Amino acid sequence: MGQIRAELLEHVVQVDELDGGHRFWVPKFEEHLHKLADFVNFESGCCSFLDFEIALARGADRISLSVSGETKAKALLRELLAQAEFELEQALQRGSQLRP
Repeated sequence: MGQIRAELLEHVVQVDELDGGHRFWVPKFEEHLHKLADFVNFESGCCSFLDFEIALARGADRISLSVSGETKAKALLRELLAQAEFELEQALQRGSQLRP
């Protein structure tokens, strides 16, 4: 599953910070939607303390994956992203620059 996580992170174009986690945005491609579903299916089995939400708004060109949970969830997400060598702070800055 680490491979799917790495492939998804390669395509992240924006990250938003949520109260208890993060929202990751990827371009709207059928392949990304399938990988997001596979990722959520696997991770929800081992991380039942996390909430996952995949969203696609009408007319949108991106898909979002929100991952959140209780207090420790955000710290765990940051740790997992660091292990995957994902530059979260840079992605958060890109996200704030993209917002109106």
